[in-house]
Amino acid sequence: MLEDKRLSLVEKNRFPKTTVLKILGCVPFEKGFHFCTAIGNYTGITAISLAEFAQKIRTVAAESVSFHFRRNDFQKWIRETIGDPELAIRLSWIEIGLSKESLRQKVQQKVERRLVELEKSLRQVVKKQTQNQTKTIVLTKTKSTKPS
Repeated sequence: MLEDKRLSLVEKNRFPKTTVLKILGCVPFEKGFHFCTAIGNYTGITAISLAEFAQKIRTVAAESVSFHFRRNDFQKWIRETIGDPELAIRLSWIEIGLSKESLRQKVQQKVERRLVELEKSLRQVVKKQTQNQTKTIVLTKTKSTKPS
């Protein structure tokens, strides 16, 4: 319930376009999230964006999700590399002791919900910019067509 109230407040928040673009963008492969099942046991799966992370979390081994979650690797990568401290906090709210599959579903849900939020925010910013540009063009035309 508390999380639902908090989410509704976040959804009303407007994020700067540059912040949203950074969060939704790609990082170089070497800064990507490299899924492992244990230290030194790379699965061969890497995500280089938040959208790709959401996609790959669905199919990566559940052991990998559990391994990284216990170490706070998801939160750290999302906060420090992707640049989304809000999502990192939301992931830290996931309860401990879930089955590996339940944990995967919770992580996936939170990441996908955040992606929808950010994409919606970006559309709103672009729409507002377009409206402002249209108003500017109309005002400019009105001023230039007035007789002297």
